[in-house]
Amino acid sequence: MKNVSHGNTFGKSQIYFKVNEIPKSITCQVQPREGLEVYTVFSIFCSSGKQDLYYEYSYQTSTSSKKTLYKGFDIQYYFHLPAGEPSDGYRVTIFSQITNPLGSKTHLCPVTVTVLPSFMRNKSITDLPELELFSSGTRNLSALLFIGNHIEIRNYVILLTNILNRLYTEEIKMAFELQSKIRNVLIFTVCSLPFQDQEEIVDIVSLLLDLLRISKQVTANSAVVIINSAKAIFDEYFEPGQILLQRELVEYVVLLITQALEVSFKHSETQNSILDGLEIISNFMLVRLL
Repeated sequence: MKNVSHGNTFGKSQIYFKVNEIPKSITCQVQPREGLEVYTVFSIFCSSGKQDLYYEYSYQTSTSSKKTLYKGFDIQYYFHLPAGEPSDGYRVTIFSQITNPLGSKTHLCPVTVTVLPSFMRNKSITDLPELELFSSGTRNLSALLFIGNHIEIRNYVILLTNILNRLYTEEIKMAFELQSKIRNVLIFTVCSLPFQDQEEIVDIVSLLLDLLRISKQVTANSAVVIINSAKAIFDEYFEPGQILLQRELVEYVVLLITQALEVSFKHSETQNSILDGLEIISNFMLVRLL
């Protein structure tokens, strides 16, 4: 350390301190190395021989942000993954990070797997992958809702949303209607999920924006639910004096409201929710101006 006055050094001192050692001798294995979206059950197993280690598993594709898979003390975890991007060879990267009781973390350890799409549309007009997606998707989602693990629910909704956006078509009426039903069920599901911190709010907002990407399939009721959910986030998470300190997050939620308002403007019966959404935005703007 140096003491500096007007650009001139006039003293030096040393400080000795200890840092906690990061966890060592830990091996993590991911299986299998290749699979199909939704159907293949992947697993990650970490071997350390030590107790009380905290494990965090996440994944990322070439076009998505990092998504949490699991946080807890289990050394083994089973999960499903979305398909990777064709331009990236369908690769998905899985990350593990381990924390010891003293708070020291390992570096993020990446493992790459290949996840292929399992729902694709061929040229036949009678081909409806949405039928299987609706049947198996709603059944599995109901089971997850019964268990109540909101991280697993959120990740499963991400899988279904990616497939919906990939299959989108207006040329086949039945396909369009099935997609719309699934999309609105997912919106109601996401809006019912609890949030505890900024990371979870970002995940929920990001997922709702993905579901709003095909606005033609979003109903007036879904738009109302989204606006009410955004209002709940503002009321429960943001303190008036903290809004400017969390500007990026607040603007992200405002973006969600504006996307939902675009749907609401098409329906006269959503007038009250339109007013709620505009009130949230106006309050945020007033805080910024004061």
